[in-house]
Amino acid sequence: ELQGPGARAGAPAGTGTIAGASYSGMETTTLLIPAVFTYRGTDGADVITVQAITVDGDAGWIEIARTAGPTAQVKLAAGTPAVSSVRILAGAGDDRITVGALPAALLGLAVLGESGADTLTGPDAVTGWTLPGLDDVTAGRLGSQTTFVGFESLAGGSGADTLTGSIPGGETFVLTGSGAGTVGGFAFAGFEALVGAGTADE
Repeated sequence: ELQGPGARAGAPAGTGTIAGASYSGMETTTLLIPAVFTYRGTDGADVITVQAITVDGDAGWIEIARTAGPTAQVKLAAGTPAVSSVRILAGAGDDRITVGALPAALLGLAVLGESGADTLTGPDAVTGWTLPGLDDVTAGRLGSQTTFVGFESLAGGSGADTLTGSIPGGETFVLTGSGAGTVGGFAFAGFEALVGAGTADE
């Protein structure tokens, strides 16, 4: 049996490559993966989708797919060295990341827009959002499992989405259409409810 780091547990036995090292003549292989799996985008305009998938009847998997790029399928489980959290680094470029329904086994998803004019889209379900702080350090929240920073535009899914402010002193929501507008330097669309965090919200 061969054990080594990798992106997907249950790699095919026989011959192959793990972490740049070739192997052969192995009846079974077990891939040991870190507790946090990191997926990196490119410096181009990436389109990335993150969602729960079922593999061989097991619903404890998450898939990260990039248009015209690699797809990662990660088995989630508690304990070390199993993956329990996922981090996505979008890279440079005007990226679009969609977070769909996530598996219950996922302890946390951190999405970093990095540079470029990036858009984050939520799942097609009732979802609560909290705006990031203006310091580029305090992360925003999308549902109960996802945190995000570095995005310029936020888009709700087809469910009922609520956008809550994060500035204690108050915020100004400027509406430009039905469920759309700007607040604190962010553009938003597809929200059914807006909630201020302070006492001087407009």
